[in-house]
Amino acid sequence: MAFDPPRYRTAQQVVLLVVVLLAIVAVVLIVVAVRGFRSEFSHIDTVMRLSDALEDYKANEGYYPESLKAVEPYVADGGWPKNPYTGLPVRDTFTDVFDSVTSPGNVYYEKHYYPNESAEGRVVIAYRLHSFRKDGQKQSYSGSGGPIENWFDEKEKRTGIR
Repeated sequence: MAFDPPRYRTAQQVVLLVVVLLAIVAVVLIVVAVRGFRSEFSHIDTVMRLSDALEDYKANEGYYPESLKAVEPYVADGGWPKNPYTGLPVRDTFTDVFDSVTSPGNVYYEKHYYPNESAEGRVVIAYRLHSFRKDGQKQSYSGSGGPIENWFDEKEKRTGIR
């Protein structure tokens, strides 16, 4: 059997080309994954920073604010969080319904009041922050020491009022 150098070189070049292409695909996938994780952590960071500000507001005022913007002076670590998709300041969407244009990267500040209270003089006793991802997924965080439903269930057991 005779050794054929040109064929052997061609096979080496094909293998090298396949290895280089696989390496390029791997690098692209890693970059995409890192960007996805970064935006995921940005959502968590945004919710935690706003939640800390809400708790600081409550510690000073005795209740949670009516507006999320009221906690701006209480936000630490570089000021108001930025939307990871637009770079603009995060804002309240005022609804938990996803809108592909306005929701990604923003939050919904859901307020809960004492049941059966009149509109005037009522105070926010609990809240839930919803953070919207670009794909429409919503991550929620309940403030005020636990799930809101549990608080209302316990109050209903004690008082019979929901």
